[in-house]
Amino acid sequence: MISFLKADVDSAHVKFPPPLIALLSILFGTLLNWFWPAPIVSENLRWPLGALLILGGVGIMVSCSRLFKKAQTNIAPSKTTSHIITTGIYGLSRNPIYLSFVIVGVGIAIAANSLWIALMQIPVVLLIRKFVIAKEEHYLESKFGDEYRNYKLNVRRWI
Repeated sequence: MISFLKADVDSAHVKFPPPLIALLSILFGTLLNWFWPAPIVSENLRWPLGALLILGGVGIMVSCSRLFKKAQTNIAPSKTTSHIITTGIYGLSRNPIYLSFVIVGVGIAIAANSLWIALMQIPVVLLIRKFVIAKEEHYLESKFGDEYRNYKLNVRRWI
């Protein structure tokens, strides 16, 4: 994480790693659930449905990682972006990695049968939108201009 805090000069200057936002939400939701259990699904559904969402979210992450590797650009928003990725899942969502964090979070909430973990995904969306996506979009617009603006016009932020 320390290297993440040292943002490249040519970057979105995101100071807090987005995966840590997602992880902290799950930990906080788990803590709340320990004190005030709040189940959300029946016992026979929680594992299959939770696993399906977790695997789907991880699949999105893996797909995105491969696209970044293929484009030879950095995945971390604190590092320089050399290309805009518009193919694959990025043709459907501008932020599929962040979407996958929420999908995995909801999957964990269902598997853990915890309303609290599910509710903690709301701050994940809000915090990532304000402190990560806003900076990324400003950076990408200033670096790529009309190419990124056209992409924004044609592809939704989340889904």
